[in-house]
Amino acid sequence: MGEAIRLEMGAPIDMAYGSQAGCGTQHIDGAISTLENFQFQQPHAVSNPDNQIWMEPIGVVGLITPWNWPINRIAIKVAPALAAGCTVV
Repeated sequence: MGEAIRLEMGAPIDMAYGSQAGCGTQHIDGAISTLENFQFQQPHAVSNPDNQIWMEPIGVVGLITPWNWPINRIAIKVAPALAAGCTVV
């Protein structure tokens, strides 16, 4: 990934391989961790647990990403949207 970033945007080698390539996986790991613990269904009130709140995808997510931190901006937007069940454009 670092080599692709280096070639695509001309980032210095150390930056492309270090902070640029590595931060994408950190964001994906964070989204996975959040998803593992997220409650998509929960009671609306303790007094009436039969009333439920359901977290559902609401549709298509349109994402605009800058070129200067490509994997970071993509991972921080795409991973949560896909985890929520939304289509990404």
